[in-house]
Amino acid sequence: MTKDDAAETKQFPVHYKTARVNDLDIFYREAGPQDAPCILLLHGFPTSSNMFRNLIPRLAGAFRVVAPDYPGYGLSSMPDHTSFSYSFANYAEIVDKLVGQLGLSKYSLYLMDYGAPVGYRLALLHPERVQGLIVQNANSYEE
Repeated sequence: MTKDDAAETKQFPVHYKTARVNDLDIFYREAGPQDAPCILLLHGFPTSSNMFRNLIPRLAGAFRVVAPDYPGYGLSSMPDHTSFSYSFANYAEIVDKLVGQLGLSKYSLYLMDYGAPVGYRLALLHPERVQGLIVQNANSYEE
């Protein structure tokens, strides 16, 4: 086994965490060195950060990876629809606050399905933070 083979097979632990944002528990998966370039993985419908369970460890050797669950998805809070707006704008605000709590000043966005309208709004809020876009099977509308 060469040194490169050993680095390739090294396992990086995935940490399962919850942050409090707008009185909601926002679950997220995180892996990789804190000082590495960051990739923010934004999931689609009807999934959660669980869709990235195999990708996160593979990226964690070179990147800090953060994959949140939106409210109503995965292990995040599920507030009543009469008191919470399940909108892309609201999801973007919550992810933005999570990013702030985690101290992420620069990141690339991996956008899948519903992750695109969330991530595009996040990019419009803070274009100076976005280092790149990775877009997979995502939607984009002028509205």
